Amino acid sequence: MLTPETAAKIFNCHKEIKDSENLLLEMKKREKALNELKHGIEHEEFLKEKSYYNDGLLSMTIPSSENSGSVYRIEFELGRSILIAHIAKQKAMLVTLNEQARLEIEMEENNVTEKA
Repeated sequence: MLTPETAAKIFNCHKEIKDSENLLLEMKKREKALNELKHGIEHEEFLKEKSYYNDGLLSMTIPSSENSGSVYRIEFELGRSILIAHIAKQKAMLVTLNEQARLEIEMEENNVTEKA
């Protein structure tokens, strides 16, 4: 049987991949809006954040209970590279976790067969 720990790790990898891919899509939308703003085309949904789009930069926050920190003005290309690397790492972890899950299931099946 698959252990709860392995199942949770697999779930978390899939969630991280999905969330990162969604962030990449959002970045693409924002980059398109930024380019259009530079050419005088404005988007209703982005007008309230217009200053953000005028510089086209991202922010990153490291949360913690005692000390949190933020940096601003991270370029889109750097943010994209970080997300792509994160997705690749999660996919690599999934390969290992899927093999671990297969072994856990096989071990359980062997134990059931031996007891029968």
